[in-house]
Amino acid sequence: MKEFLSKLKSKQNLSFEESKAAFEILMDGKASEAEIFDFLTLLSAKGEVSDENAGGVYVLRNKAK
Repeated sequence: MKEFLSKLKSKQNLSFEESKAAFEILMDGKASEAEIFDFLTLLSAKGEVSDENAGGVYVLRNKAK
């Protein structure tokens, strides 16, 4: 999760695969509350791009099955 937070802090976009990996960590309960807060806040502040949204949706949809 630290590598994803680092990218977001420097205003870099996550790839589809990176977004999927980050959301897997979030959805599997492997991130602390602080990491969740930082991830979502940084993502929102940077402005989400389609690959980031698609990665999140991919993971959420698979978890919903």
